[in-house]
Amino acid sequence: MTRPRNHHVERHFSGSEVVRDVVLGMPDGLTVPFALAAGLTGASTTSGVIVVAGVAGVAGVAERG
Repeated sequence: MTRPRNHHVERHFSGSEVVRDVVLGMPDGLTVPFALAAGLTGASTTSGVIVVAGVAGVAGVAERG
């Protein structure tokens, strides 16, 4: 087995826990309202219902979080 000629050093992000929590939590927090809005789009034809339900979904996620 041959070894590589140059040694690769991998540098990892060393930021605060707040940055890590935001990066990992934001997609999770956005998935539920978008899924709710997408499901209601197929079930309803009026945009007002979709907007109100989307705002309610965001408020519900924020309250739970």
